[in-house]
Amino acid sequence: MSQAALLPATSTHGAEQQQRLAETHVALHDEHKAALCELGSSGSMSGRDGAALSPERMMRLSSWSQQPSSTSKQLHLELEHLREALKTMRLEKDKEIAMLKDQLTPPSPTSSPRALAERIAAALRNPVLSLPYLHSIQFGADLVELSAHVGATLEKEDRCLSLQSPTYVLGDIHGNFSDLKFFADHVWRLGFGLTAGTFLFLGDYVDRGTSSLECVAYLFAHKVLHPEKLFLLRGNHETRAVNGLEAHYGAGAFLAQCRQRFGHDEGYIVWHQINHAFDRLPLAATIDQSVFCVHGGIPRPLRGDSNSSALSAIQRLPRAVSMDVLDKRFYDSNPSLAMVSDLLWGDPVREDQESMLDATTGFGRSALRGGSAVSFGTKAIDSFLSATGLSHILRAHEARVDGIGLAKAARVFTVFSTSKDHGLGDDATCGCMLVERGRLLAINRSPHFGRQQQLVRRRSIPSLLPPASASRGRESTGITSAVPSLRPATTNVSIGSSAEPTRVPPSQSVGATQVVRPPRRRRHSANDDDESDSTDDEAPSPPPPPARRRAQSLSALDDNNQAEDP
Repeated sequence: MSQAALLPATSTHGAEQQQRLAETHVALHDEHKAALCELGSSGSMSGRDGAALSPERMMRLSSWSQQPSSTSKQLHLELEHLREALKTMRLEKDKEIAMLKDQLTPPSPTSSPRALAERIAAALRNPVLSLPYLHSIQFGADLVELSAHVGATLEKEDRCLSLQSPTYVLGDIHGNFSDLKFFADHVWRLGFGLTAGTFLFLGDYVDRGTSSLECVAYLFAHKVLHPEKLFLLRGNHETRAVNGLEAHYGAGAFLAQCRQRFGHDEGYIVWHQINHAFDRLPLAATIDQSVFCVHGGIPRPLRGDSNSSALSAIQRLPRAVSMDVLDKRFYDSNPSLAMVSDLLWGDPVREDQESMLDATTGFGRSALRGGSAVSFGTKAIDSFLSATGLSHILRAHEARVDGIGLAKAARVFTVFSTSKDHGLGDDATCGCMLVERGRLLAINRSPHFGRQQQLVRRRSIPSLLPPASASRGRESTGITSAVPSLRPATTNVSIGSSAEPTRVPPSQSVGATQVVRPPRRRRHSANDDDESDSTDDEAPSPPPPPARRRAQSLSALDDNNQAEDP
């Protein structure tokens, strides 16, 4: 096309022609600035200036955008240069990605995905001895290959999994490999394969903690080794918009950790390939068709639809969903993406915030997350549980000092499986939940695990029965249950204390703390019953010594022992 054909009419006669000329001039300026923005923010991954992005060229091109008096002819010519620069830059970037992928491909591929997973899992049994391998480019290449296998497996799974108990449920890990290793040593110490039941992780495996790569490698390797035992859900940190946010998380960002470990270019490819698998993670699960498990919250009803189809709507979501924009309001115009955002980002509100929600739906904007995420209250929970036939909601997403939190008449549980990086103090611990035979059992790590102390403090996991109604039986707990046998458990399991776990009577105050001397270990006879098989009808244990500090209420445990987890 000739330059003359590119130029608009230059006649100054007539208001209409003048108006068209002015609009064309403004449009050219806008396109010019947009092209400069893309060039400036999408340079090569290595940061090296190519021919299309030389500093002199950028300075010359940007000078035109600062001159409102630039003629349309000049803008047209500069835009042609910009378009060519963008085209060259995109081609170079595609070539660079392909070249880096070739560099990360092992020279002799492993014989099978299982052999690769076994090699990585073996290295992670003792990360200190495996430090040279874990900091080598070979580990990065293995992660790229492992992520491809895991992504293919995840893409075949339902978007809303249907699991049967017994199921262990873990919340946020956030790059804390030491706490993940603690659960491996005490909860599934015989390994996933030999431990009864299934294992469900609710997301947020990366960011904050400095061992995000080890956590991902551990979970991905065992997903390959035990695809029918280990299940992974997606959290809000399993999105590029969050785990690539180096400006916010600094060295704790997953992208920053990948680049620090493998180099600027190679680290980007490892990060990109792992996120490719993250895009295919399931979004929710049900256990025994009674407990709804999710990272964030329950979804808002679709327009013209009811809560009864919420589970089927989750099943219909795309197998791969890429979320690269941080502002969740961006997705509101797309029903499918809006539902994904609700599942990843939603939070239950405190009791004093119920009035801020929509009185009809029970949903509102979350003040905790800057107003762009969705929050839900009692009205939304009632509608969701009643319409779906479920009885409880088990989620993660919010830090809890005890690892476990309760809300909404013990129908909503929050489980947090990392004790670090959330500003909750030295006594913060990590927890998980066990759904087994119609019971919900809370398990947490003693805050003094690993410390050599004569006195060990045992922190009681709160009874899931409201204190005021515990003595009146299940019928008066206020829990709407689709499965009558599903009742809150009253068993306290605190791992890491040398004192043996004891049964917490339903009438005992919630959150009481006591100091006890470690008793001698007794021998277990063949007649001893498993403590988890006991029922609420047994005689209560003797009352504990007076608490050293005032017992907390359920509402205090729910509202105060938390921290924001963006």
